Amino acid sequence: MSGSDEAPSRGRCVPEARTGQSETDTTGDETLETGRPALPEEIRRQLERWGLRRGRELEFRPAPQKAVELSPSLEGRLVDTGTGRCFVVEERYPLKDVHGRFPLAAFLQEPVERWAALASAGPLPPLSPEGLTFLDIETTSLADGAGTYAFLVGLGRFEGEAFSLRQVFLRSPAEERAFLETVAETIRPGQGLVTFNGRGFDLPILANRYTLARLKPPWSGQAHLDLLLPARRLWRDRLVRCRLVHLEEHLLGVQRSFLDIPSWRIPSVYHDYLRGAPAEVLRPVFYHNAQDILSLVALATHLARFLRDPWGEGGASHGLEFYALGRLYEGQGDFPKAILAYRSALLLALPPRERERAWERLSLLLKREGRWAEALEIWQALLGRPGKPPLYALLELAKYHEHRSGDLAQAEMMVEQAIAGYGERPGGEDLVRRWQRLRRKRSAKGEERR
Repeated sequence: MSGSDEAPSRGRCVPEARTGQSETDTTGDETLETGRPALPEEIRRQLERWGLRRGRELEFRPAPQKAVELSPSLEGRLVDTGTGRCFVVEERYPLKDVHGRFPLAAFLQEPVERWAALASAGPLPPLSPEGLTFLDIETTSLADGAGTYAFLVGLGRFEGEAFSLRQVFLRSPAEERAFLETVAETIRPGQGLVTFNGRGFDLPILANRYTLARLKPPWSGQAHLDLLLPARRLWRDRLVRCRLVHLEEHLLGVQRSFLDIPSWRIPSVYHDYLRGAPAEVLRPVFYHNAQDILSLVALATHLARFLRDPWGEGGASHGLEFYALGRLYEGQGDFPKAILAYRSALLLALPPRERERAWERLSLLLKREGRWAEALEIWQALLGRPGKPPLYALLELAKYHEHRSGDLAQAEMMVEQAIAGYGERPGGEDLVRRWQRLRRKRSAKGEERR
């Protein structure tokens, strides 16, 4: 398959018919509701061209927006904001469409609160799936300096029986104010934004442009859910990098078509367009942006299902995923789940560093929960392995025998073994002082010194 007439392939989101053509405006010559006679036809038409109509009050009415072509494969409409015009492409994807492993409708079946807290840097108001706007931008540079600006903003939202995608395009820097106003018009009705690295890239760049235009960022007061935050917490150890393209490949099952373009090439393509290249060169950029938006929906769906039941279908399948879940649950104070996650991780393949860390965290959580027999079993097993035992195992055994079993001789032996293997002050721990205290306790009890 090739060209713009490529047939929809299985598992790929395919838009419904474009919504570029607005409904035709009709105006009659009837007498107005006020009872006053209708205006002469010539005057009425002139007022309409200016965006005015007669009624209970004069109000602005944008002129009908006709479908226009940026290029043969990029049909959209020109939006007139009153301060200028910008080009907008709109697509509607049926909810049954599949992007990667999930139909779009799957996102609506998952409660937002299951995953939203992980993606937010602060407290959240109640959120609904339909109230979220998925945002991704393409910029004139991959750096976030003052001279960088967005030229394409993709905005997706669930509306009725479809997922609506609106791509607002900056044909010329002279149209930036209208461009920003059109983006704002789409964002304002929502409850919050969903981005990928939006906190570090997308929103700061847009906020800077709104400030320069003396406009208020339209997301003020809304929630911001940055999916990079939970992606790093859950999959940073398993994946080499947590870029969206890597998550698509390893988690979401997304395969982009030949139309896609690498992110690093996008700024140069736009600059070519500004220098006179045909608008057709932008087709891969629009495709790339649309795929990014759809992948945000797929990633949020995967995250929600992953957290719903990590031990069930669609949950964790790798030791490093369970290890990450253990750290997550431990940070949330859910120690029983953290213990279960660490145990699950240790049953699967783990790199040596993470395996040692999992044993340590598991044993300390068992101790915290008062499950001393299980913690003791781990520490003793670690001492029985070939090589130097972990320092924490020696110290925890010393504490256990000093304060719980009362076997001061065993406690002293553990401290001596720790000094022999790690020195007198490993990590700031004063082992000599601990050893001297144990010797004094033994003397006070009349125990013989070895």
